[in-house]
Amino acid sequence: MMYLSPRTQRMAQAGALEKPILIGIAVAVTVIVVSIISVIVWFLFIRGRFSKGKREFNLEIDEEERDKMVEGEAGKAG
Repeated sequence: MMYLSPRTQRMAQAGALEKPILIGIAVAVTVIVVSIISVIVWFLFIRGRFSKGKREFNLEIDEEERDKMVEGEAGKAG
């Protein structure tokens, strides 16, 4: 059995610890729910945007891509 100080024992017997315990549980559940929602939002929106717009952030262009772009522009002009 866990040792409780006399003051804590009196509080537990009087039911005075119920409210702080309930508040602690409510805060913990809220933190967990908000964390889960934020991870879901991150995976769906932020990660999706970076994977779709990945080429926009890549400033270096491969030689093959450059050749395709030049050929495409030459084809449009000619």
